[in-house]
Amino acid sequence: MSFYVRHATPKDLDKLVYFTIAEAVESESRQISPDVARKGLEFALDNPDQCRYWVLDSSKSGAVGCVSVKKEWSVWHAGYYWWLQRMFLMPEYRGQRLPKLLIDHVRDEARRARALELRMYLHRDNVRAVNVFSKIGFAVSPYDILIQEL
Repeated sequence: MSFYVRHATPKDLDKLVYFTIAEAVESESRQISPDVARKGLEFALDNPDQCRYWVLDSSKSGAVGCVSVKKEWSVWHAGYYWWLQRMFLMPEYRGQRLPKLLIDHVRDEARRARALELRMYLHRDNVRAVNVFSKIGFAVSPYDILIQEL
C-alpha cells in the first residue's frame, strides 16, 4: 500500500470533521460538536492564508489522516511561525512511520514558504504524542503557554 500527502479540499470536509471529533476524544477526552467542527473546518479551508490542511491518502482507503498548520506572524523576525495545530491518523494506520511522512511534507512546504520554524503544543498528558513527535525531531520549547479563560 502506498501513501501520499496532498492539500485538503472542500471534498475532504466530512472526513476532516470525523478526524477532528476522534482526535478531541482521543487526545483530551473531549466531546466536541460536529456542527462547530464543521464550521471551523469550513473557515480553515476557505482561508489558506491563515490555516492550511493536508490529508494523508492511502492508495486503497483514501484519506486516513490529516495535519494542519496555523500561521503566526513574528514582528521580531518579520516572518511566520507555522504552528502544527492538529494531527490525526486513523488507529489502524499507526505504527508505520506515517506521522513522519506528514511532518516531512509540511516541513518542506514551510521551508519553501520561508517559515521561521515549526511549532506545536501538546497536552502534557498525551504521552504517546509527545513520544511520536520527539522521534520526529521536535524538542521541548523554553516557553510555557498561559491562558486566561473568557
